[in-house]
Amino acid sequence: MPNFDYLTDEQLLESIIPISAVKEMIAIYGGVQQALFNSTVKELEAFPSIGVSRAKQLCYITELAKRLHSKLNPPPTAIKKPKDIFVICKEMQTLEIEEFRVVHLNAKNAILTQSKISRGSLTATLVTPREIFCPAVRIRAAHVALVHNHPTGIPKPSDEDKIFTKKIIEVGKLLEIPVIDHVIIGKGQYFSFKEEGLF
Repeated sequence: MPNFDYLTDEQLLESIIPISAVKEMIAIYGGVQQALFNSTVKELEAFPSIGVSRAKQLCYITELAKRLHSKLNPPPTAIKKPKDIFVICKEMQTLEIEEFRVVHLNAKNAILTQSKISRGSLTATLVTPREIFCPAVRIRAAHVALVHNHPTGIPKPSDEDKIFTKKIIEVGKLLEIPVIDHVIIGKGQYFSFKEEGLF
């Protein structure tokens, strides 16, 4: 098999689509990975000289790359640091509406299950303590981690996020099911309440 590891990401992509399209993608998204991992077929076909067929081909190649990467780098089975939460929920980066999930953990922070609690509008999702903790009680989770995405791609917590997190932490203490973190997922980045000392 030929060795192409000397080529940059941009040069590899230029072997598939026109240089003008690559330059425009990088100008808009900031890089090849961001462009391919965060674009839909419709968004790709809008670039110069790409079209529907080539846009689909790029999406197929990107999906294949994601699957191969997952097999070579399997997701963590336990939460040891906030980035582990980001890794197991990384597909939330591309969601166009806000979604809220809870990761249920045992006493050693091994992952028991992951639940989608709600999907909201383009800007917000509404979640109650009951929806968060009832499944945790049912499966006898020792801890929970909260996760939601910001469709804007910027994982900066709003005042509402901070108030909500504080409320859920207090409920968790009462139920003796501690909240170990609340992670907000953006595009290629995340915000951890624990890392930022907001717990």
